[in-house]
Amino acid sequence: MAKKSNKRPEQKSKPYGRKLPVATQRTALLRENKIVIAVTLIGILFVTWIPYRSTLDSGFTVWDDPDYVLYNTNIHSLDLKTVSYLFTHQSARNYHPLTMISLAIDYHLSKGNGGDVNLESDASIFHRVNLILHLLNVILVFAFIFLLTKRNILIAAITSLLFGIHPLHVESVAWITERKDVLYTFFFMLGLITYLRYLDSKRILHFLMVVLFFLMSLFSKPAAVIFPLILLLIDFYHQRMFTKRSIFEKIPLLVLSLIFGVITYVIQSRTSISAFSSISVIHRVLFVCYGFVMYIYKLVVPLNQSVYYPYPALNSSGYLPAIFYICPIIVFAITGLMVLSYKYTRVITFGIMFYFFSVILVLQVISIGSVIISERYTYMAYIGLFYIVAWYFDYFMRKKLGSLNFLKYVAAFILFLSLSTLEILTYQWNLVWKDPVSLWTYVIRQYPTAVSAYVNRGEAFEKKKNLEAAREDYERAVHFGPDNGNAWDGLGRIHGLLGEYDKSVKALTKSIEMNGTSAITYMNRGISYRFLKDYPKAIDDYTKALSLSRDDADRFNITRNLAFTLIQAEQYTKAIDYYNFLISLQPDNDDFYLNRGVCHHRLKHYPEAIGDFIRTIELNAKQAVAYFDLAIVYADQKDFSNARYYTEKAKSMGVDVDPAFLKSLAEKKDGK
Repeated sequence: MAKKSNKRPEQKSKPYGRKLPVATQRTALLRENKIVIAVTLIGILFVTWIPYRSTLDSGFTVWDDPDYVLYNTNIHSLDLKTVSYLFTHQSARNYHPLTMISLAIDYHLSKGNGGDVNLESDASIFHRVNLILHLLNVILVFAFIFLLTKRNILIAAITSLLFGIHPLHVESVAWITERKDVLYTFFFMLGLITYLRYLDSKRILHFLMVVLFFLMSLFSKPAAVIFPLILLLIDFYHQRMFTKRSIFEKIPLLVLSLIFGVITYVIQSRTSISAFSSISVIHRVLFVCYGFVMYIYKLVVPLNQSVYYPYPALNSSGYLPAIFYICPIIVFAITGLMVLSYKYTRVITFGIMFYFFSVILVLQVISIGSVIISERYTYMAYIGLFYIVAWYFDYFMRKKLGSLNFLKYVAAFILFLSLSTLEILTYQWNLVWKDPVSLWTYVIRQYPTAVSAYVNRGEAFEKKKNLEAAREDYERAVHFGPDNGNAWDGLGRIHGLLGEYDKSVKALTKSIEMNGTSAITYMNRGISYRFLKDYPKAIDDYTKALSLSRDDADRFNITRNLAFTLIQAEQYTKAIDYYNFLISLQPDNDDFYLNRGVCHHRLKHYPEAIGDFIRTIELNAKQAVAYFDLAIVYADQKDFSNARYYTEKAKSMGVDVDPAFLKSLAEKKDGK
């Protein structure tokens, strides 16, 4: 018999702790990722907020902000009538109703307890909303890249951080007028994110949301017309087959792009778009290549920034600076790099084409404005280039450097140093944007003969009531640009404010000769003629201004000046007609009733005059002159009791009443 073994069977060691099910592990990993994403986004938003916080104390610029906010009565109310008007009319030489509605909301929120708005000294709400939208866009860029890369947090973080703190994006955030930039990008990115969800879900609801966000982006800024091209680019990047469905679904988007493109062209062709023949084909090609290259250069070397990059001057031989002839070579090189890289990755092609599609409309194929490049045009476009940078940083850290930890630390330090430099530059550029005088002084240092810079700084001085400094800038503008209508217009306006009406008329006439379609210039010349007591010429200028004006706010101001001048020209019947119109627009304006009452009095329409003066007092009990005018009407009607009462009332309110007149009223009253 075999012996019974006393050896105990070997026991398997048990692990410390229990192994979690796969589903639980995934849930824990997902929760951990969410925490990482949340912490990462909070950090990115904080780093973005730091250089922009100074904008909250900035004011309005003299560069389009008056047209968009300060003097734009179309946004000074917030009701269905305003919304309807903004959707059916162009504003500030563009069609962007959602942008204007957002500014109307800001204006409404700016009202104090008394219902007053002091925009001249406080623009904080407008800047705050711009910054909030920029921060939201940072989040959306993160989300878009995160989904595009199948949840790569590092690439999404670097891309969104570069987007948030790059100095060339300051113009889009710090300039209130560029609300359209941050707002259209907000809806544009929402559309791209929703499209990525649609590619996964194939749900028609997601696609309808894509169309909705695209439409809202178009209503914010027509530059969104490139949206269908970006969707095709995403299809290419994800290697989606070009089927009937993938093509057919883009048709409604392309139709919307075409409609808004035509609307924009029609509006801007009147004011902003230069004739194609004004620039030769060769120069136009060189300008396009220059813009394409310079935006990329500015991404890497964001120095010597400016809000104004003028077209270059030809040398004595008729040639542009050498850089313009080098840029086409660089464009070919970039194109070659893109083609060669396609064999290995689609990242470079996607990033460069995203950039190209986003700037194609502003590369001066069609000349818009008076500058060759503008920093605000990089706001959307740089996302594609930032993505290339972030993707390759992640690629080298994971694939190329492997276990070379020292080199990883070096790469991380270089990234940190680059981001810190961008942060500092953005902070400094925001400080320059803080005040319009400092902004245009900065431009003048770089471009000492820039006419527009002197004109804009002159307007800034004008707003600060520094009329002599404004006059000096306008005179310099005229010196460097004797054929610039805006320069003569500013000089004529400042002469008028200084009481030099003869000089004002001469300068404004020069402006009209060069740019004879400005309703405001005719109105200003009319005001100078009025002060010179040349009423017929003043009336002619106001009438011409009315025929040229397409802006309701401008027409209102022109009509008000015309009506007052008609009184001085003793054309009372015509003046009454205009005051009837003005009162229909502003039924609570006491000045209009007062002036119409004067007209009725001169025409001996005594009941109507009395009614207008009483209405004036009802609307504004402090309108002292209305009491005296009412006294004179009663005196003309032999009602000396009321005449004396209102005369004494006017005198108690500070009106300089002739004692002899008051004494005669007392005698006539007592005699009666």
